[in-house]
Amino acid sequence: MKKVQDIRIWFENCIALELPIEEFESIEIENVSVRYEKCNSSCELTEEYFAYGGIQFSLKPDVSKGKFLLMNFEEDPDPDNPCNHETIIERLTKWKDITSIELCYQDGNKKEIYVPFNPTTSEGVESSLQFDRIDRDGCLVVEIHPDDSNTFEVDDDDDE
Repeated sequence: MKKVQDIRIWFENCIALELPIEEFESIEIENVSVRYEKCNSSCELTEEYFAYGGIQFSLKPDVSKGKFLLMNFEEDPDPDNPCNHETIIERLTKWKDITSIELCYQDGNKKEIYVPFNPTTSEGVESSLQFDRIDRDGCLVVEIHPDDSNTFEVDDDDDE
């Protein structure tokens, strides 16, 4: 079995939060299915993974080693970006907009798994399926559970 080194939590605004696996108290990703797709302009068959059972993760109370990344995986240098003024916990509890979880393995491979996403507004920036709470040990618990629609927010601008 491949060993996960980091986990990237992708948000609807194409910014990710990258955390070392040690910052997680627990993580569960349920009923993952794969979809294969070939676009007309591409000769390659791509794989996309979907967590039809949803996800749940718990971050340790003193989580601090994460960093916010832009789509190109560089740290976000923009001082005006509100994400750069929020703690990890503030970002995860203020906005309900997680679209996928990316597992980053020690061997350099990655696997992005889309999570259920049901927009709460016509702008589609938050999901009604995402909930968070602080447990009795002080850990932030984030849960994303599917509804009957099984809708996902998939990034179609992937250049890989």
